[in-house]
Amino acid sequence: MKKVFIFLSTVFLFSAFNFSFAQEQENKEKILIIKEGQEVRENVVAVEAYYLGEGVLEVAVEARMQRQRPKISNILVVGPRLGRLRHAAKEEIPVSLKEEKAYPVTREGGILSTGDKTEVKQLQGTEVKEIYKFKIPKDKIIPGKRYQLWIDLESKTRGGDRPMKFKFNLEKLNEAVSSF
Repeated sequence: MKKVFIFLSTVFLFSAFNFSFAQEQENKEKILIIKEGQEVRENVVAVEAYYLGEGVLEVAVEARMQRQRPKISNILVVGPRLGRLRHAAKEEIPVSLKEEKAYPVTREGGILSTGDKTEVKQLQGTEVKEIYKFKIPKDKIIPGKRYQLWIDLESKTRGGDRPMKFKFNLEKLNEAVSSF
């Protein structure tokens, strides 16, 4: 009985060590590029993007609209020599009832206001979440140039309206690609 207990405890400790080591390796390989939100007329798009290495950019998009159902109609990575790059894979995440993360949200300045306002807040409204993966060619990334993520958001319930355009700067993309 004593030998069985020693064997099981050794197996448990070995598996716990391997699991923690695997998580450490996974966290080292992911580089945070952007975690930001933008609000236009009570409609919010929040983006969280990671560079996974080997030319893969993973972008989690959360879109929320008031009194309408949102639909992400188009998403592109745009920049010099890269052009307008479409996503290679898309995955829709089911809506959950757990509490969501707070994002730093930039609200657009109005007619009388002086500029944009940034605050950290919980997103509200009807939501849709999707994860996109982009295959970024390393040889086409130019150091020091500006790359952007463009997202078009439209309503599923109100047809015929022009999609709202959200643009996010991917400032850390150059550093992440060159580090791998």
